[in-house]
Amino acid sequence: MQCKYCEKNTVFNTAVCDRHGGHKIRYGKDAPHFKTGQYTQEAMETRRRLRLLHHLGNLGGFIKRKLRGRKILINGEKI
Repeated sequence: MQCKYCEKNTVFNTAVCDRHGGHKIRYGKDAPHFKTGQYTQEAMETRRRLRLLHHLGNLGGFIKRKLRGRKILINGEKI
């Protein structure tokens, strides 16, 4: 495949060559801005599950204090 700006071949299945910004997208720990892993999919899912368990504890009367921050959606409604 040819670059859309010049006659060179493209790299990594992008529309442009390496001189015009074609590069491989890195994910996870290989990404250039990865620092703590606070916003990885695994961390977000873990926090979502903990918030759900905390909500169930509130409904059951086991926990009296509510969590702060963004609320999760259960079946389309905020809790």
